[in-house]
Amino acid sequence: MRKKEVRTAAGYVYQLHIALRGIRPPVWRRVQVPGTLSLAKMHETIQIVFGWTDTHLHKFYIDGTGRVRR
Repeated sequence: MRKKEVRTAAGYVYQLHIALRGIRPPVWRRVQVPGTLSLAKMHETIQIVFGWTDTHLHKFYIDGTGRVRR
């Protein structure tokens, strides 16, 4: 996931490029989220932008530590 940050009056907004690994052709989404978004809300956002129903395994890395969500 790549990110670009933009400062607004309400705080930071991050533009994320989220890509699925090991798939051809590439499958990815670009989404903008507020800097205050919680990990739980990020999970919900990913589910929505990919059209998933909370049945796909994925992992968040925080400070180099992986956390699996399903």
